[in-house]
Amino acid sequence: MHSGPAAILSELRSGTRDLHERVEAAVDWSGSSSSLPRYVSLLRKMLGFHKPVERLVAGQEELLAALPDIGQRQRVPLLERDLRALGAGAAGIEECRELPPVQPVAAGLGVLYVLEGSTLGGQVLARMARERLGVGEENGGSFFLGYGARTGEMWKRLTETITAHWHERPDEGRLMVGAARDTFSCFEKWLQTGDD
Repeated sequence: MHSGPAAILSELRSGTRDLHERVEAAVDWSGSSSSLPRYVSLLRKMLGFHKPVERLVAGQEELLAALPDIGQRQRVPLLERDLRALGAGAAGIEECRELPPVQPVAAGLGVLYVLEGSTLGGQVLARMARERLGVGEENGGSFFLGYGARTGEMWKRLTETITAHWHERPDEGRLMVGAARDTFSCFEKWLQTGDD
């Protein structure tokens, strides 16, 4: 592994690059913003994955101690709000059953690295949805906007927590990378399942 303050972030980036690229291809930013039905379908898929994973993360007391603002990082309400705004609703959406590990803390942080990283990349889709579909924060586009103006600050806080944990327990770096890979892999498989 690399050494230095940004070492674990570098390991997470390089260790998940292949899966990250595959997930981006599966999401198909351009195609997903080409019509409202495709956009709604993607929101439903996102909800089916985020709901059980966020529930798992929120239930881990040690992870909450390491990152006390986890409650502010729950994005399921945004997905539900977006679906309501688009007249789709969230009833009857199947939930993903193959989930990444969130224990111990290092694994949970690996999962959060992926979930929170999507707040950065999702802004690309938010822009496309606004330009092509007229979907903005108030009418179905809040999820992909991440935390709005606070997105950078929230990401920085997470990466500082990840780095601090790795400095305390450098032997858990591979566990963190493994959980991040598992998260991408579970999400990729979930995207490939039939319509909900």
